[in-house]
Amino acid sequence: MPTRVEVTGGWIEMREPDQVSERLRRPIELAFLDLSDDVAAAIDPERTDVRLSAADMAILHQANDLAAVAIVESWSFGPAVTVDALVDLPSVAYREILAATAPVALKLLPDFEVSPADDSPTSPSNV
Repeated sequence: MPTRVEVTGGWIEMREPDQVSERLRRPIELAFLDLSDDVAAAIDPERTDVRLSAADMAILHQANDLAAVAIVESWSFGPAVTVDALVDLPSVAYREILAATAPVALKLLPDFEVSPADDSPTSPSNV
């Protein structure tokens, strides 16, 4: 069942992450492939010397927009939930939608953590 969230000027109804179709999820994953190595360094709180490029910022904006559209099942801002409709919203509503969908968006990305399971092909080494 979708979760309704009130935002400035309307509302959104959010899907659960396991209800997001693969058609909506894949473009989010693919967007991250074009990021430079600077992005990983930039999110490290110990690194204050790294600035993101305009290209990296554009990719992050695109990925955030795609994730929000994948998660928002319906809304009061018109019939179609699209990236174009999202970015045409007033800035305050746009930011509130991104804030509401961000925790769910992380669950749409692949988990690259090494599995501790004995039968995992990526089991940790003893080095």
